[in-house]
Amino acid sequence: MIKTASRCVLGIGAVIMLVGCVTSPARHSTSELLAEPLVPIQASSWIIQGKIKVTLEGDHQNISFNWHRRSSLEDTLRLSGPAGFGGLTIRRYSETVTWVDGATEQPLDELPVSTAFRGFLVEIPITDLAATLLGYEVASTKWASEVVDWQLLSGYRLPRVMAWSLEGASARVVLTQLSFPEPGSG
Repeated sequence: MIKTASRCVLGIGAVIMLVGCVTSPARHSTSELLAEPLVPIQASSWIIQGKIKVTLEGDHQNISFNWHRRSSLEDTLRLSGPAGFGGLTIRRYSETVTWVDGATEQPLDELPVSTAFRGFLVEIPITDLAATLLGYEVASTKWASEVVDWQLLSGYRLPRVMAWSLEGASARVVLTQLSFPEPGSG
């Protein structure tokens, strides 16, 4: 009897979770969204989460990211593969960008991985990547960024879907969450 009740509760919980996952956020027309403000580029602290699908020469790579802007001088970007495996942490302090190798930090251009996303990390200034995530255009002859669809998160217009391209590589970026941490947290 208890097993049956437990299975029933688990089944109902699973159905509720699935319904919650497929419920679309409120949609706004493009003209409504374009009237909303962008997150100020000088915003002192924010966190953006999302997913990236990178394609290079037919090779696809899916990445989840959590980008924490701690201040105008400091970013921490956590990248991970499906289900959180294969994580990589990138840090920026002022003009210095490093990747974390155990307990030490190494220059980003010495990142030993050969993945489709490496070019985006090494070739594009991290501050430019952050600006595009906030919806700002960045002029560059090396790469292109285009907002495909906008959304309203935390009262700001933010890209929902973006397309990046760089020397034969392309990336589809989907932003899922924006938050502003309390001062002193994180």
